[in-house]
Amino acid sequence: PVLTTGLEALELSAANFYTREILGDVKKEIQGVVALDVINEENISTTVVLKVKECDRRQHTYNVLYDRNTEHMECECSRWSSEGIPCRHMFCAMKRVGLQKLPDSLLLRRWSKDAKKYLDESSAGGTTQDREREFLMRYGALSVAATWMVFLGAQDGPSFHDTMNEVYRWTQTLEQKSDLKR
Repeated sequence: PVLTTGLEALELSAANFYTREILGDVKKEIQGVVALDVINEENISTTVVLKVKECDRRQHTYNVLYDRNTEHMECECSRWSSEGIPCRHMFCAMKRVGLQKLPDSLLLRRWSKDAKKYLDESSAGGTTQDREREFLMRYGALSVAATWMVFLGAQDGPSFHDTMNEVYRWTQTLEQKSDLKR
């Protein structure tokens, strides 16, 4: 691959794992590190808490947590949990703590070049870790959609009441489906 982001080790790690299509999205996130600053770094036991600020937006700061032992990383922007792609804030944190490759905890098999190789395994139920990641991805996507729905529903009284009625209706429907599965 042609390395273009300036963070060659992380970019090469991504290029060796991701499909071309996903790599394009990941490279955009790596390139976005240029517009970020780490304004605070705090070590709590084995966890590093980094406060990352977007240079062009004064009010936007995001906390990124990185556990040095497990190599688990989280960002409050929720891009990872909703899309399964590490965000620019995570790449900024990786740069700051000196990672030379993407942590395994951030690599989803579904985006890998070898995804077809894992097809048989996933059809047999996959691993517990895969099921947890799939749950987190669905949860993140629903959270983003629900937040937007809440914002729109809170605009005025009629919208609020319509939204509440639909939330109640959907909740009842989902609870009934859940009861049927048991």
